[in-house]
Amino acid sequence: MSNKLDKVKEKIRRLSEMTVENGCSENEALTATEKMGRLLDEHQLSMSDIELKKQDCIQKDVWTGMTVRDHMQGCISGIAFYSDTKPWMSTGGRTGMKYVYFGLPDDVELAHYTHCVINRAILEEAENYRTSDEYRMYPGARKRKALRAFKYGMAERIGTRLREIKKARQEWMKSQGRDLIVLKDQLVKSSFQTLGMNLRSVAGARVTDRYGYGQGQVAGSKFNLNEGLKGSASRKGISG
Repeated sequence: MSNKLDKVKEKIRRLSEMTVENGCSENEALTATEKMGRLLDEHQLSMSDIELKKQDCIQKDVWTGMTVRDHMQGCISGIAFYSDTKPWMSTGGRTGMKYVYFGLPDDVELAHYTHCVINRAILEEAENYRTSDEYRMYPGARKRKALRAFKYGMAERIGTRLREIKKARQEWMKSQGRDLIVLKDQLVKSSFQTLGMNLRSVAGARVTDRYGYGQGQVAGSKFNLNEGLKGSASRKGISG
């Protein structure tokens, strides 16, 4: 088990290095998240309940550098569902706002990586949108609203697709004769209670430009999250 675990962790580590900064495209980095999630599910499926319960939950922050909520608000629930983690948002006054993911260590790492990759992809696509004819046709005062709507639309669409991918994997795991979702949910809830935190729900973002939002939804549909790794990922020798 130990040797197999080491191999899985090494594959996950190599996948986590697939970033734009390391020469991958946004699409390749996004598809790496699908591969990481599948590897984690397969690995955890082979672990006993006792082995899973021995793990301590952790939390990891993603600082936005902003004092208000950004477009990733529309995606964090999808990322959390995809990675079996618990998310929340927190404001820190002058230090700005942050997103937090809480859960089993490997799941939190997956959530953090997925969040960063998606955020980078949305910002890149938003820059492309700013050069489009549609965007240029907006009067000056509406450009900002259209760009914000585009980012939210793309974030929500990717979040929805992550949920779809996870649900398909959950069905596969059940077909293997074991459902880890309930056990992991119990572990995370039990550990979260020890933090003594009281979370409250917040309203979703108010989108005032439906066309910009729709264009963002289209952009969010273009990423081939279901196809696994191709291109540079295969050349690096990463396989399932």
